[in-house]
Amino acid sequence: MKAPLFIILALFLLVPDTKADTISNIDFTSIEAAISDSNGDFFYPKLMQKLRDRDTSISTEEYQHIYFGQVFQDNYAPYGIPENFEKIRKYWKKGKLKTVMELCREDFNSKPTDLRILDYMISSCMKWDMTDSLKIYRHFYHGMIKAIIASGDGKSIETAMVVASPRDEYQVLYYWGLKSEGQALIRGTDRLTISKDQPRIKGQKKIKELYFNIKYPFGSLIRGLIKKNVENDSTSKDSSSVEELEETMEAVEEAAEAADEAMEEAGEEDDNDDGNDEGKEPEEGPKP
Repeated sequence: MKAPLFIILALFLLVPDTKADTISNIDFTSIEAAISDSNGDFFYPKLMQKLRDRDTSISTEEYQHIYFGQVFQDNYAPYGIPENFEKIRKYWKKGKLKTVMELCREDFNSKPTDLRILDYMISSCMKWDMTDSLKIYRHFYHGMIKAIIASGDGKSIETAMVVASPRDEYQVLYYWGLKSEGQALIRGTDRLTISKDQPRIKGQKKIKELYFNIKYPFGSLIRGLIKKNVENDSTSKDSSSVEELEETMEAVEEAAEAADEAMEEAGEEDDNDDGNDEGKEPEEGPKP
C-alpha cells in the first residue's frame, strides 16, 4: 500500500502526465512530436548539432523546440549541475578566462541548453574582447531566453512563463535587470517576489511578482523520489508509510529550495564579479 499511496499523492502534486500537454503558450504535445520526427526540421539531434556547430541561423521557432524539447530527453536533469561548473566559478573569480572558456566549451558541447554556461561564455568573451564568439553565444542565449519570455506573460499561475529548470527563472530576471526577494511554490508554479529596486521603463509600473511554471522540472524531481521510494520499499517492509511520505515530501521541498538558493547565490556572486552582463542591457519587461 505504501508505494501506491505515495504515487497517488505525488501525482496530485503535479507529476507531468505521460502524455505531453499545453502549458501557457507552449504546446508540448506538438513539440514532442516535432523533435521526434527524424525527417523533420525540428529533429532534436539535428537542432543540437546546429548549436554545437555554432550556427547562428537558428530561428525563433527552432529555439522554442531546442529549449522546451530538452524536457523529453533521457539526460534531462533540471536540478543537475554541469560537470565543470564549480571549476568555472573558481577560475572566473581568479580571472583565468582562458581556462573558463575551455571548461565552458566542454560543458556547452555536453549540454548546449544550459543558460548558466552560456552566461559565463558571454561574460568571458566580453572581458577577453572575443567579438565573433560573443555574437554567437549571445545569439544562443537570447534565443532561448526569448523562448521562455514568449511562453507566457508571467502575471498569474494560468499565464506563467514556462521553464525547463528553476535556475532559468533567475536568468530571465538578470536579462531584465530584476532581482528576487522571495519565492513560493504554488500548484507547480514558482511565484517570485520582485525587488522594488529595478530599472524604470517609461509607461510601465514596477513589477511586483512573476510566475514561472515548473511542472516538468518539479515532476522530474518527484519521479526520481518515487523511484527511490519504491526501491526502498522493496527492501524495507517495516517503516511507516505516513512517516516515509512526510520524509520524502520534506526532501522534495528541501531539494527545490536548495537548488533555488544555490542558483540565486551563484547569480549574486557572478553579478559582483561583473558576470551576467546580459542582465545589464534589458529589453522591456512584462507589463504588470
